[in-house]
Amino acid sequence: MKDPQEVVFWISDACKRYYGDRLHAVLHIGSSSSAISGHTDIDLIIVLNDRETFKDMVTLRNILNEYDFIFDVQILNLEYIDQRIFSHFSHGQFFALFLSRATVLFGSNPFGGLRVSRADVIVSVIQKMQYYYFRAKGCVLENKYRGILKKNEFRYHRKKILFMLIDYYLAEEDKISMLRNKRDLIEILKSLNLEHLKDDSFLHREYLPVNFEKVFFYYQILFDSIVTRLRERLKEIDNSPNSS
Repeated sequence: MKDPQEVVFWISDACKRYYGDRLHAVLHIGSSSSAISGHTDIDLIIVLNDRETFKDMVTLRNILNEYDFIFDVQILNLEYIDQRIFSHFSHGQFFALFLSRATVLFGSNPFGGLRVSRADVIVSVIQKMQYYYFRAKGCVLENKYRGILKKNEFRYHRKKILFMLIDYYLAEEDKISMLRNKRDLIEILKSLNLEHLKDDSFLHREYLPVNFEKVFFYYQILFDSIVTRLRERLKEIDNSPNSS
């Protein structure tokens, strides 16, 4: 398999050739720049100066299909990158802060100039935690998974659970940690008083033959711990002399 760090630059070059002056930036975020999901996932943001066409998306899809990786690639329009209204799927204001620290493969990062308050970051992370947890409850209520999870199902939920920790850490410490090593994981778990989970194989293995009950345990315990901690932080901000 090709080196993902090389592949992202090849894709960036292909985008430059196709989009030309319409291309504002190519940003690299997420899994392949860390150890969170091995070296099979590549997350990219393509920022265009204008509106994408159907042909633009098909061409991008064809570029990605040349490589044997799992891609999470989105096209954003420059005019909608506004700190007052920006959201991305279920990601709120905190994701603008996250993207402001992405690796720039081409152009300039339009998120670098956004100013998002810490309170808005915390609120949006709490909302994201609710999304993760409500989706997990939906999986149980709909009986979506029966028996042992398949490898792709396990990896999907493990990635979401690790991103719960990453999103929390951004709100709590104003830092981005992609969990490159066990030390980073322990630091985040310790801040949540969950250090006893540091050696749990679920957080370290690419696959374990478990059912969804095990996965739901992590969604639930992280939701409770993260939301409790961040609500405390909001109260501190509300009670601070500088709050309006």
